[in-house]
Amino acid sequence: MLDSIGRHLGEAHPLDGDAMDLQACGATIYEWLSALRWLTVEQACRLSGYDRGVMLRIIDVDGVGLDDAGRIEKQSLWDFQDALELVLNWDK
Repeated sequence: MLDSIGRHLGEAHPLDGDAMDLQACGATIYEWLSALRWLTVEQACRLSGYDRGVMLRIIDVDGVGLDDAGRIEKQSLWDFQDALELVLNWDK
């Protein structure tokens, strides 16, 4: 399951490598810092670089925290990406 999220559509995941590259994810550090605490699915896709289908799958497996309105907690999205990077690069 992590492989399908981490490498959707057969492309290299933006978190592959030694450190998270925010530019490869589609967002600048300014965008991450200025984003609200709670994100819509579309905003989370923009920050993370995931397409909507992958983001919905992450939500389905409880990979990120949601509020009662279904918005994604920004910190939990960051934490998910950080954990995914560790798992994908575990043996490197």
